[in-house]
Amino acid sequence: MKKSRVQKQIWTMAVRNITRRPRRSVLSALAIGVAALTVTLLFSLIDGVKFDMATNLQRYTTAQVLVEDRGLVRAGAQALAYTVPEVSTLIPRLAARPGVVAVSPRITSGGSVFQDGDAVFFGLMGQDFATDPMQLKEFLAPGGRLPVAGEREALISSGLAQKLGIQAGQTLTVVTQTRRGSSNGMTFTLTGVVQPNLGVFQTPWLFTSFETAGRLTKLGDAATGLLITADGDPAAVAADLTPLVTAVSPELTARPWFQTSTTWGLMDLAGIIYGFIALIFCALASTVVINTMLMVVLERSREIGMLAALGMDQRDIRNLFLAESAVLSGLGALTGVVLGCVVAAVLSVTGLDYTEAMKGVNMGVSNIIRPQLLVQTPIITFVLATGVALVFTLVPVGRLRKLAIVDALRGEL
Repeated sequence: MKKSRVQKQIWTMAVRNITRRPRRSVLSALAIGVAALTVTLLFSLIDGVKFDMATNLQRYTTAQVLVEDRGLVRAGAQALAYTVPEVSTLIPRLAARPGVVAVSPRITSGGSVFQDGDAVFFGLMGQDFATDPMQLKEFLAPGGRLPVAGEREALISSGLAQKLGIQAGQTLTVVTQTRRGSSNGMTFTLTGVVQPNLGVFQTPWLFTSFETAGRLTKLGDAATGLLITADGDPAAVAADLTPLVTAVSPELTARPWFQTSTTWGLMDLAGIIYGFIALIFCALASTVVINTMLMVVLERSREIGMLAALGMDQRDIRNLFLAESAVLSGLGALTGVVLGCVVAAVLSVTGLDYTEAMKGVNMGVSNIIRPQLLVQTPIITFVLATGVALVFTLVPVGRLRKLAIVDALRGEL
């Protein structure tokens, strides 16, 4: 009981002592608050980038599970030499497995057109517009429509349309390479212009139906990849589908989306790096607290000596200054975290426009990044900011370990 009463008195004295030097206290709390605000926004932005990248990977590139040839994985680029065979029989078998919502075939290759004697190269994609997770109909310009399956119709990206100076309703003759390495051409009627919110697909691309792309590239009953939309754990679904795809060809592989991108693999490393940056921010802010507590210890040496002479234990004296530091850093961190959460919440709606910065960069993130405020972010930030400040406070408080009452009363601490 006596110990709890002493602890209560220590906290009461700590709050009172803080108010004795309001300017200094506000400056210390402000430094911690700014650090907490910065760290909260930093973590929210990183989580926003990760969420955006994960969403884009699954929507534009892989769905939840991607089936493709191992040779294509090793090659690191789309190539018609590495395909998924027998898709007409494989797709129904995959679609019947538990957890599989849809199976969408794709043919991804390259094409070119000749304009004014020069060749213009672009990406060529054939897909099932009804089941493909990209859902290009959401990015159609007004007046456009999706190509009819099997017809010589195509959608053109805004980047390619601008480059060629053409629009929906016009025709475009495309030349591409077939599976056997020969060239083949086809004239398309452009049914619409699309502008996906991922920069890489705003640059030169042409989209047609899977059936039409198959005839153009002469792949036959094959695709360069199968995108599996699943409602379960992607890793578990991929493991379940692996025996089916390897039975068709031992070179086929089924991988969950997070194993298909090296950029996504680097995001965990980036998280660790930014964690160290956050620690440095808090450490720099804590130097203000160190300076404040050091000045407090030196200025109140006689008061410390008097408390010791009245019988206050050295541990309690050290705890008094630690309590003052805890109150200062706690108030600063709480204020910074609250403000950081408010700013992050606003930015999650308005977004941060990186259109200019992302030009020519293919990182799998959208032009507009929206920070994501996770539940653990404010908690981690508060604990980090307060904890670092308390650890740094041990430096000036350490001067009290060898407290001599006589020297303290003389002001010679």
